[in-house]
Amino acid sequence: GLVSYYGRLGYSYMSKYMVQANLRADGSSRFGKDNRYGYFPSISAAWRFTEEGFLRAGHFLNDGKLRLSVGQTGNEAIGNYTSQGEGSMGANYLDNSGAAPTVMPNTGLTWETSTQYDLGLDLSLLDSRISITADAYIKSTRNLLFAVPIPETTGFESITQNIGKIQNRGFELAITTKNINTNDFKWSSTFNIGLNRNKIQSLPEEVLTNGYI
Repeated sequence: GLVSYYGRLGYSYMSKYMVQANLRADGSSRFGKDNRYGYFPSISAAWRFTEEGFLRAGHFLNDGKLRLSVGQTGNEAIGNYTSQGEGSMGANYLDNSGAAPTVMPNTGLTWETSTQYDLGLDLSLLDSRISITADAYIKSTRNLLFAVPIPETTGFESITQNIGKIQNRGFELAITTKNINTNDFKWSSTFNIGLNRNKIQSLPEEVLTNGYI
């Protein structure tokens, strides 16, 4: 089962200064009873600088906005009963049928959490014939839900744990142009590019050395 609660509060002053805050609470039965809920806040702000007196939007620059945001999200992408452990029927013991454990339980599992910082710029030029959107971001994920290999003498191959930390940094750019815009014919073009760098900041040595990633 999954249940979520969500709240949002926003404010805009003369469409020039904007701020918005969000809070969501997610609960998942995939985790133990003491770790079922995760709380993920976010806040964003924007400044439409073309509304300022010293830089009124004109023929060349129709609209310009600077954005800044930070927020968290959660991930519960594990099996439905991973934290409780699983078993299978039909295992044979001296030719007798029975049940055998197949997934080692870990009642301490909790939400994998990602925190992202974003800086963005929106521009509209030449009577809105050219639109530009640029974003730079840093995303850090901790408490990764990862199947860690363990000695097979335990009867299992791995156990799912909250371990490690990774970071993504990147840049995205999109440019849209209205080349022809008449009643009889419309032609627009879009160019976009994205760059991303992924870095493992922390993982157990046995995961790195045994080719699990």
